[in-house]
Amino acid sequence: MTDRPEVKFISDCGDSSPIEREALIRRSGLLVERHRGSSRRSIYAKIFLDSDYHTLVINLKGTFLSHQVAKDGWHVTPPQSLVYASSPAQMLAHIARGDHERLLLVWHHSESAGLSRWITEMIRERGLGNPYISPILPQHRATVELVVRACSNAGPSSEPVILGCAHELLAVVMTADHDFCCLATIPPEVPDSVAELLRQVKENPVKPWSLKDASALAGYSPFHLSRTFKALVGYGFPEFVDRSRAELAIKQLGGTDDSLDEVATATGFGSTHALRESIKEYLGLLPSELRALPQDFLF
Repeated sequence: MTDRPEVKFISDCGDSSPIEREALIRRSGLLVERHRGSSRRSIYAKIFLDSDYHTLVINLKGTFLSHQVAKDGWHVTPPQSLVYASSPAQMLAHIARGDHERLLLVWHHSESAGLSRWITEMIRERGLGNPYISPILPQHRATVELVVRACSNAGPSSEPVILGCAHELLAVVMTADHDFCCLATIPPEVPDSVAELLRQVKENPVKPWSLKDASALAGYSPFHLSRTFKALVGYGFPEFVDRSRAELAIKQLGGTDDSLDEVATATGFGSTHALRESIKEYLGLLPSELRALPQDFLF
């Protein structure tokens, strides 16, 4: 008989953490929890994952960073993203300010032997790190919504539905490009001309992109591009440029020792204030917090 899975959290705010954990399904081999709440300050938490379990997080609201023991750098998990962590693992999490909601799915390898073999092969062949992160793209949303409904209205079919959806979502995570922070995602259904525009922005976000230049590149009038872009992507072209710059800045903050002024200049923000405001808006964190490790709360 497989033991009941458990993910241990030790928060730096103790039992008074504003992020509440609610067990929706708990049985031998399977645990489903909902985490939600709102925090006025960022929170650090230690996470312990037991051996022989899969852990999938569906992050709906809020940002958190994860840092694996004996590894370097934070991994950024923005809203509307998926995270898979292989076990055993000890990780440090940095939960941003603001509203949070996520689903935590933990199940024993014996619940999905074929999936476990496939993941092992993927890690061996691609040399993937831990954790694995992917944005929730439009084609994944129906599956995520199915999991949310199955978790919210637990019934006889909930467990097979949740595990079936977890298979699909894990396939997405394990085959994704893991060198990313999904703030500016290129939707797969956009026309080729718009997709090419988005790729060029992401490749060179420092360029002073104007709507006029963008519309000429895409073959649209500025008015038509502005209206079409928001319908396709969910927000306007200037925000896509800003998000692309924020992605680049986040990578530089995590991978270099450059000052905030240097990062702001190198990523097209032009000022530390603009860099700080964008990252705070998208992540709920300050740029300095993307580098900080709490020495008094480490393992």
